[in-house]
Amino acid sequence: MFWDEPLDLYTDGTININLYNNVLGHIAGSTIAGTVDIEIGKVFPATNLLIEFKGVERSHITPDQGISLKDYHQEVKQILSIKQIVVQFPEGQDLQPGQYSYPFQIYTPNWLPETALIKTRKDRLTVEYTVRAQLTPRDHRNFVDHPNFPSKYDNVSMFRGSRRIHMYMAPKEIPPQNYKLTIRSKVGLKLFGSTESTCEVKFNKNQYYPGDEVDIWLDCDNTKCDKKVRSYKFKLFRELRCREAMSGHYDTYRTLLKTVK
Repeated sequence: MFWDEPLDLYTDGTININLYNNVLGHIAGSTIAGTVDIEIGKVFPATNLLIEFKGVERSHITPDQGISLKDYHQEVKQILSIKQIVVQFPEGQDLQPGQYSYPFQIYTPNWLPETALIKTRKDRLTVEYTVRAQLTPRDHRNFVDHPNFPSKYDNVSMFRGSRRIHMYMAPKEIPPQNYKLTIRSKVGLKLFGSTESTCEVKFNKNQYYPGDEVDIWLDCDNTKCDKKVRSYKFKLFRELRCREAMSGHYDTYRTLLKTVK
């Protein structure tokens, strides 16, 4: 949903955005195509049908006690906004009650960051994209406004509909590289003597995309230890690092996605 969706909506009609093949996930640089389907209960004087593709970054961060809350801790920043007029209605030509369908295409840039959601107990960071269609009214009273924030919403119509879109980066062909990691650990109690166990982990490549299989080769040298290795456990984490513009302080957000034993 758009950030303005809780605002007033037109009740004598609906606008639905339907995508071809019902595809909600798109690669950055691809085309988003579908139809804007409109159902009107009574005449709605409008100048045009406008469609917008919008991307935003949202942050809701609760600082620690030592840092006071700043505006940039809880804000929305626009990544892009692409607007295009699907159809124009000349003066005196208003949409009559009935059902209408208009096709559209939106060409997305290939530099768009991926859709993302990082959520912790106190913080929430998102990158999200939405397609919104609206009938631009001739009567200014059919524009959304708020008594506390006049003219804030940039000519948003009450007669509108929106749909969330997920964007992904295009996979890159990267030559496989055997990424190797060597882990050494002291096993046992220091008072009674400890021995070193060495584990060498190799991955089939050093970059993965959603849906890829991770092949792991494991070589553990436990010959100096008295006890055998009972099992191996692998954990997949998602990690996000953010740098505060004012203080330069880095925060790390880590989420456990999967564990394999």
